[in-house]
Amino acid sequence: MKGKGLFIIGTDTGAGKTVITGAIGLGLKARGYDVGVMKPIETGCTPSRKTLIPRDGAFLKKVITPPEGHEEITPLRFCLPVAPSVAAREEGGEVEIPALARRCEEVIVSHEITLIEGIGGLMVPLSDRGFLHDLIKLLDLPVLVVAPDRVGVINHSILTVRMGMYEGLRMAGLILNQTDRAGDISRETNLDELRRHLTVPVLGRFPFLEELSMENLLRAAEANMDIDLLLRLID
Repeated sequence: MKGKGLFIIGTDTGAGKTVITGAIGLGLKARGYDVGVMKPIETGCTPSRKTLIPRDGAFLKKVITPPEGHEEITPLRFCLPVAPSVAAREEGGEVEIPALARRCEEVIVSHEITLIEGIGGLMVPLSDRGFLHDLIKLLDLPVLVVAPDRVGVINHSILTVRMGMYEGLRMAGLILNQTDRAGDISRETNLDELRRHLTVPVLGRFPFLEELSMENLLRAAEANMDIDLLLRLID
């Protein structure tokens, strides 16, 4: 059975989507699933000879080891570390959302489950004609929100989930992510408050990892995320 997927977004830039996507992918692979992965658009890529190297896309390629190369995993790459609409305008490119959706579908149908990491949050403009949520809507995939475990996360999480529902997206759940070691006092209450106020499941709290090895990612995923519930939400 091929063609299932999950679209992973953040409440903001720097929420830790790439780490969470890699951890989920390893958890699914450990359960025997054929896992594909994409980061369809990446800005802030590193120039290398005649191409651009996507840092997040390369990380996901290394961790999940799908057969696809960078061209398939990250078909749109820009150098400037700004919103895709701005990067495309400045670098002479263009983001055609329907065409990008078709590139995603080519990977989705090749795997049992494909994890697609977005760029920033739902309202990041991809072009003058559309936002990230427009791409998700075309793909019709359930959405997982990654929220950084810090002060402000409750407001940002509720806004993101409600906006997704307003746009008619299938909001599957949320994962709280510790993006640094120290954190702040809100960590004592964020998880309980999110579970109290959100209308979607909170699937766990992912710990900060000093070393992002495959072993550490898989161990943290198994210990801190409800992957079996996530599988049911993908169905």
